Amino acid sequence: MLWRKVSYLPDIILTAAGKTPAVRAEGHEHEYALSDSVCGPRSGHRVGCGTDGGSFGCGYSGSEFSTASLSAVWDTNKACLVVPNGMMQCFTTLAKMQARSAQLTSSGLGTTYCPVTLYTGVNYTGQALEVTGQGYWINLSDYGFGNVTESFAGTGCGFHLAQGTYGAGYWYPGNTGPWSSSPDMGPGWDDVVSSVYIY
Repeated sequence: MLWRKVSYLPDIILTAAGKTPAVRAEGHEHEYALSDSVCGPRSGHRVGCGTDGGSFGCGYSGSEFSTASLSAVWDTNKACLVVPNGMMQCFTTLAKMQARSAQLTSSGLGTTYCPVTLYTGVNYTGQALEVTGQGYWINLSDYGFGNVTESFAGTGCGFHLAQGTYGAGYWYPGNTGPWSSSPDMGPGWDDVVSSVYIY
């Protein structure tokens, strides 16, 4: 199986089990050559992996990404986004991720694309994970981002931030309505969020 590079050039693409392939951006596509060395271990079975220049992408089957491989992803990337089909696209800079997010927002997904961006530092600094997908709980540990959020910014949809997976435990008591944000979640909530629900 070959993995294809898309025109917006993410620095890494990962898929979790049971997820459909990503919708590819318009533009030229290039096939990657298969490689055994770039993707590292996963808890599932690797079904395709390839490199081209400084970018690479991998497709996997299995229950989720392994902790070791997610750690390696975050070691080399500043920001990742998770699109509604569960694919995780990672970038070496926040600006690259924001450009991809703007592309997705303007691609016809309309109001159904309401990303929430979580940051590991106060004042929207550190590493960032943008999540989308309405009507279900998104467990952040599946993407190597559990219990690290210190600030967040939402867009046109309301959302909940929960202490536990699948919405368990306490929910963040601050404003999480449409377009809400917090530069510092404050004592008791920094490094606590484990799941997000966008409605």
